[in-house]
Formats: sequence, structure tokens, C-alpha cells
Amino acid sequence: MGEMAIRAATAHSIVFYMKMGLSLVDAGQRAMEDLNSLGGRFLSGMRVITLDKEGNHAAFSSLPDTIYVYQRADMSAPAKVARTYVPQKTKKYISNPKR
Repeated sequence: MGEMAIRAATAHSIVFYMKMGLSLVDAGQRAMEDLNSLGGRFLSGMRVITLDKEGNHAAFSSLPDTIYVYQRADMSAPAKVARTYVPQKTKKYISNPKR
């Protein structure tokens, strides 16, 4: 899915959406949804962790029931948190028979 994240400029999209006034969660969700428009044979599971300038975090996954782990300096142990599930719309890839 890294190929798709590069093609969709996912990291840039998250920052852009936050600059446009979207919340951290809305920006991350929108960037994950942007991947749906690409389709192709490289479309697979995607996971993203987002941070804002205040250190707030959110995470997203195209796979259900996934978690991420974080730890701040004031925490004695890391915490496990559920990622927001953003379903992926798969598109059937049709290979080029001329290849």
C-alpha cells in the first residue's frame, strides 16, 4: 500500500486538510478515503498514524479491529488504542494483456 500512499500523497493530504480547518480525525479519515479513488493492483491494507502540532494523535486502518501503541513522556507505560476503521472500496484490477 506504500505505492498507493505515495501516489495519493497521503501525508501531504493530511497536512493540507488540517490547514483547511479539518480536525485531526477528519483529516486522517479523508486522506484514507482518498486512497479509494486509486484502485489498481497495489490496493491493499493501509494504516496511518496522524499527529498535530499540539501532539494529539489519531490512527486509521483499512482493516477492521486494529490498534496502535503510543507513549508520552508523562506516562509510565505505553497505551493501546483502537484505530478508526475506514473501509476500503476495492476495485477489480484488470491486467493489460499486451504486457
